[in-house]
Amino acid sequence: MAADGERQKPALQIALVHLVFNISGIFLFYCIPCMRLPVRLAAGLGNTTADHPWFAVFYLVAMFFVLPITTFGISLLGPYPLYALLAVCASVCFIFSTISFLQTYFYNKLPNILQTWDFLPLPFRSLEPYDQIFSSCCSRQKKGDIENNTQEEKSHKSRENLI
Repeated sequence: MAADGERQKPALQIALVHLVFNISGIFLFYCIPCMRLPVRLAAGLGNTTADHPWFAVFYLVAMFFVLPITTFGISLLGPYPLYALLAVCASVCFIFSTISFLQTYFYNKLPNILQTWDFLPLPFRSLEPYDQIFSSCCSRQKKGDIENNTQEEKSHKSRENLI
């Protein structure tokens, strides 16, 4: 262990608390089917990253750098600006969730404009515009990767013919 002498007992206690916390989280979120929202969210992020590889870097930078720094900066202004921002964010999330729920279960009862997300500009409803930007920046690498892959496939086929 990295802890020595008098700090060894508290370090072991914290490690065990962390272990029990993680195991209880696994039992709570994985074993009870109605509580598997984090698993579905992680699968959704994985699928998005599989379709748009640049999204992983964007997500990490946004969630672990931009959001905490922004939250800390706004909290320095006092509690009321932070509460106002949280209220706006919660309202937007509630409206988005409500419209998505209504689109799924009560599609015909919605006004025509709310039956799909087509009323929003394309960058607000799809990652395709951003994908075009990032793919144009990295287009040289993609052409090289394609050539390397075709060369590998040809060499692999020639090896199969030898065996």
